[in-house]
Formats: sequence, C-alpha cells, structure tokens
Amino acid sequence: MTALHAPSHRLSPPPRGWLKSLLPTAIYRSLTGDLPIPRQPSVTPPNLYAEAYAQWAASARQERKAEQHPIDELLAEHHFLRRMFESMQTEAVYVAQRKPMDLDFWANAVDVVGNFALLIHWRKKANHLFPLIRDRGFSEHLDKLEKEQDQDIATTLELCDAVQDGDREGVVRLVSLYVGSKRRHMAREEESVLVPAKAALTPEDVASLRASFDQVDEGAMPGAGRAHYYSVGVDVMNHTGIDPD
Repeated sequence: MTALHAPSHRLSPPPRGWLKSLLPTAIYRSLTGDLPIPRQPSVTPPNLYAEAYAQWAASARQERKAEQHPIDELLAEHHFLRRMFESMQTEAVYVAQRKPMDLDFWANAVDVVGNFALLIHWRKKANHLFPLIRDRGFSEHLDKLEKEQDQDIATTLELCDAVQDGDREGVVRLVSLYVGSKRRHMAREEESVLVPAKAALTPEDVASLRASFDQVDEGAMPGAGRAHYYSVGVDVMNHTGIDPD
C-alpha cells in the first residue's frame, strides 16, 4: 500500500462557506451562534498518558533527543494536544463573549495545532508508523482515520485563516468543531491503532521508528524541534490557567 503523506507545507484553504454547505442548518447555526462554548471534558482521562508525557516534556525542556518508545511518544503528544485543546476552548469562550481577541494567543495556538500537529505529529504516523503496520491487521482502521484526518486538516486550515483575518465568529465556530472532532479522532486512534500497535512492533521496528521520529523532530525546526513547540504550548496553557504538566 502507498504510504500516507502528511502535508509538507500550508495548503490552500477550502473555499469560504464550505462548512455551511456540508452541515444541516440547525447544526450550523448552533455552531455559529453568539452563546459561549461550554468547556468539554477530554474523551480520555487527562492523566491517562501522564507518565509518557512527563518523559516527553523533560526531553523537550532539556532540548535533547528522545529516548522513549515511539508509541509512547505519540501518546504523549496526544496528551500535550489535549491540553492545547482545553486552552483553546477556554479562550474561545472569552472571544464568544465579545471580549478582546488576543491575536498573540491565537497565533501561538495555531502554530501548535497547525505546524506541530500536522508537520510533526501526523507525519510520524502517516509516513512512518502507519505504512509499517498497515498489513498487520490495521488497514481498515487506518483507512477510517485517514478520511477523518483529511477533514480535520481542512478545518485546521480554515481556523488558521480565521485567526489571520481576526474573524471572531469564525474562530469560535471552528474551535468548537475542531476540538470536538480531534478529541474523538485521537480516542479512536489510541484504542484501535496506537495501543494495540505497540505489541505488534518488533525490536527492529522500534529502532527504525525511533530513528525516523528523531529525523522528523529535527527536520521540522533544525536546532529546536519539539523544544520550540513545547515552549509555545506551555505559554498558551499558562495564558488560560491550564496546567502544562
């Protein structure tokens, strides 16, 4: 099977109004209304991968190469992204209440969910892990996840445009849509692929993935890698009172 390929650069955004054309009117209006977005609990408990995340964060703070199992690294990155989602939802509530839109906050948030989540996290899976395990009983699950990811990428790009344009209503609508979709996607991916895949990997697989993941980290931002995005993410979380640890 041909490997999935994560985007290597910012793609052209979907046309304006694409979401409205896909959703029933009642759902679309509920997403674009003026009411604040309620904060939603994570699909999985926030401490589920805390140990893996602590190791991942320590290597980021110390700007050293990762040493953990590649699957643990992906689960740790999910933990990191869930905290980012919590921060984005918290800040979107203020935007929905017509309070000043903090453009620095949103620029940092989309840096993480756009560049880190797609160009680093997704690339590790799409270009390295998924091709390796596809023919080991995971093809059906991967096909479903790929379709979901295509939609999530489109939503991410539209969110980037809304932030750049200072579009308050667009930001509120897209954060609600994006965060809910990503939480469900990550939970399904963990249950159907990541956790069972760990047992399916040979020691040779682990060594190969570890080397590939290191190259992805370094190639995304030479000399900084995950340290940059961890630092940006911590700033975002601190801004909204979310514990980064």
